[in-house]
Amino acid sequence: RINDNTTTVTLLTDDPYDTNPGAAGLVNGTTTFGVTLVRVSTGTTLNASAAGYAGGASDPAPVTYNAKDRLQVIVPGESHVNGWLANAGKTGPPAPQTAGLAFGATVYATDAYWNTRTDDNVTSVGLTTQDPYDAEPSARGLVSGTTQFSLTLVTATTGWTVTASTSAGSFYSRGTSTAVPVLANSSTALLVTLPGEIWAAGKTAAPAGITNASVISTQTAGTPFQVVVRQVDAYNNLITGNDFIVAMSADDPYDATPSDQALTVGITTFNPVLVTVSTTGWRFTALGVGSGAGWVGTSRPMPVNPGPAVKFQVMLLGETTVPGSPTGKSGSPTAQTAGSQFTV
Repeated sequence: RINDNTTTVTLLTDDPYDTNPGAAGLVNGTTTFGVTLVRVSTGTTLNASAAGYAGGASDPAPVTYNAKDRLQVIVPGESHVNGWLANAGKTGPPAPQTAGLAFGATVYATDAYWNTRTDDNVTSVGLTTQDPYDAEPSARGLVSGTTQFSLTLVTATTGWTVTASTSAGSFYSRGTSTAVPVLANSSTALLVTLPGEIWAAGKTAAPAGITNASVISTQTAGTPFQVVVRQVDAYNNLITGNDFIVAMSADDPYDATPSDQALTVGITTFNPVLVTVSTTGWRFTALGVGSGAGWVGTSRPMPVNPGPAVKFQVMLLGETTVPGSPTGKSGSPTAQTAGSQFTV
């Protein structure tokens, strides 16, 4: 050993995610460094260099994982990276998914530096998503510190996250994915929503496409109100790139059919006027026209109350009341006999 007190030595490692030890001066030809490696490896090499000296390299130092710490969720488009603490142990942006199509999400059990705990074959992991209408998968056991789930998100959004948590075995802190964008599927139908109903994208259980809390507002005969029509996929997500003309009709036998309307970014509105009282309600049917032929949607029934009293109706024998009709009645008066009383 040379008695060198002036040379500065630089120490570097081939761990891409640690903080390199830096430089230190020799004292009597030697110096020490504090080294903290963070990536699991079968062998990490340390390299020393200094002006006037040939470089020196250590033997490869095996690096094993640290204590069990956290779960990580990797979605399509991302890759797991051991040791990359600054980037949460992964690389790549999430790839957009399509509503109703299955994809894989991989869960890793890791230490605090995102190194996979490959020794864990006993812990069970559950997975939940932010999508309010998808079906959550069953818990799965880890194999060599990892497991994969099949997910099917159904509600279109700019991003739903997926969270993993332990359900049995060793404890790890929860892991939440980067938000996964979900695109609408192919157009399949028209969704008709009435006053009082709230659209619920992703919901297929009855009432499909409408929140369970929605209560249809009873309308008044002769008073216009608004009905909204949306072009949707099989999961009632809005379709915005295929606009066409929509016709609407109601099963009220005496209302006037509203004018056809064009979809704009997948949505249009009608202002119908129902005229016939019904406690059980009348339904609306929307039909695509032209390029939209084949697309159809039917509303739930809407009750209709009488309007304000404005006139009297005189009914003779032989006539029958017909609410909502132009004359309000049908039939012809029965001939009466002079001097004979009859009921009006």
